[in-house]
Amino acid sequence: MSDSIQTFNTPLEAGLRALFLLCAISQASLDLQRLMYYDYATVHTGDFDGPTSLHPSTPSKGSQLLVRRALIQEGLELMRSRDLVERRFLASGIRWRATRVGRHVSGLFTSDYASSLRIRASWVMGAMADRTDRDLAELFTGRVRLLEEELIPMQANQTAHA
Repeated sequence: MSDSIQTFNTPLEAGLRALFLLCAISQASLDLQRLMYYDYATVHTGDFDGPTSLHPSTPSKGSQLLVRRALIQEGLELMRSRDLVERRFLASGIRWRATRVGRHVSGLFTSDYASSLRIRASWVMGAMADRTDRDLAELFTGRVRLLEEELIPMQANQTAHA
């Protein structure tokens, strides 16, 4: 058993990013799929002609979309258990919204990282909020396909040198 604490790719990290995204859209709410897309775009804004990406580029960016949904779901549930976000059951599906407490708590984060996250979350909302669900699906499906194409030559090159 390890005593190390995992910091990256945890429900806490994903939940906090989701909270910042939900705070960037005022009183509106988002469904899980849109939060997943926006979370990816927030971390990789540079790939979408936005500000410099929040996290460094890695060769596994395409696969991040595949695992991100479950991680964000866990993160949202964690934030909900602390009354930072609320889950709303609507005719259009399950939607998430930051609570008053969540808005207050997110404002207490003052690090450079938190400031960068706020800037990128706001940029994502401005750049993507008017897109339809279909537009977002096409954008991100194309993005994953492009990343897979970039990864395949890398893997082939690594195999050739092995």
